[in-house]
Amino acid sequence: MKTVGVLGGMGPKATVYFNNMIIENTEAKCDQDHLNMIVSVHSSIPDRTAYLLGKSRENPIPYLIKDAKMLEQAGCDFLVLTCNTSHFGIDEIEKSVSIPIINMPKEVCEIINKDDRIKKVGLMATIGTLKAKVYERYLKKEMFHASDEINNKVMDLIYNKVKVGKKVSKEEFYNVLNLFLDNGCDVVIMGCTELSVIISDNHLENDEKIIDSMKILVDKTILYAKK
Repeated sequence: MKTVGVLGGMGPKATVYFNNMIIENTEAKCDQDHLNMIVSVHSSIPDRTAYLLGKSRENPIPYLIKDAKMLEQAGCDFLVLTCNTSHFGIDEIEKSVSIPIINMPKEVCEIINKDDRIKKVGLMATIGTLKAKVYERYLKKEMFHASDEINNKVMDLIYNKVKVGKKVSKEEFYNVLNLFLDNGCDVVIMGCTELSVIISDNHLENDEKIIDSMKILVDKTILYAKK
């Protein structure tokens, strides 16, 4: 079995959620059947969106490169990055180590690109992820470009609710999700792992309109580790 290195802490709650999902989705009959993981919860890494929007001069990527090298030296066979926005620097991080990194946005888009039923895609994400075109780089479908008003509502869920430890109700979440569906989106990507926490809290995993980036990362991680 391969050892997984987790570049986490962005945010801490989403990292814990990722770890729990790995355990819950691994077919195991004893401790030894579970994945070997070394988890870095580096919560003080500078905010990714603030940097991308020019509100902070601190580039988070050098911190992630340092952590990636640390995990490689600790014996990890591959890495995962549990923050969608941080993937704006995935090329630099990949070049800094000799072990592979599972690219979450790329994996999500590959699944969507293969589904002929999906014509138009929505993306709920940080404004940093949107600005850096983290998903558009890989998506071959039509993407709905939400207004600033809609994107600010998404940011409110992420920064003013989940990141500060507040629960988001099913009604609050669907009030925002429906703004995308009402504009013709066949599916909506949860392009921020804080949004994945909302999905879990409200047991919305079976909603076929929702593409949960964290769940896809979890599945790919388990398959890669057990290959």
